[in-house]
Amino acid sequence: MRKIILILSVLLIAGGLVGYYMWNKRVPSLEDTPAKATVTADQLCEAFISDEEKANKELLNQVVVVSGTVNDVFCDSTGTNIILSSCVDCYMVNCRMEPGRDPKVEPGQTITLKGIVNGFNMFDVNINRCVPVDAP
Repeated sequence: MRKIILILSVLLIAGGLVGYYMWNKRVPSLEDTPAKATVTADQLCEAFISDEEKANKELLNQVVVVSGTVNDVFCDSTGTNIILSSCVDCYMVNCRMEPGRDPKVEPGQTITLKGIVNGFNMFDVNINRCVPVDAP
């Protein structure tokens, strides 16, 4: 009986340590992650509008570099969003910035961001965990 209690105690402590490690593990920044594609906001919107299924297969959950003109910048309780305008009807690219990586931009400025494509909803292509990319 003592062996069983000892084994269960060791497993419980080991599980607790692994759980603590995983809970506190930091997500690596996308700065050094290579991008699958480099596109403009117009090209990204056009890809999803013309064939959403194909764009999802190629770009969903992939790191991309997107550049475009800032339409709006807003902050809410969950972070900062930068909206890139597109010349494709009323479609835009919604870039959710990585915490602490908010660039100082104003509407009308051009910016290049790297992030993970999260999908397309009715009017926006959503990109998460964005970080600014220095222009060459």
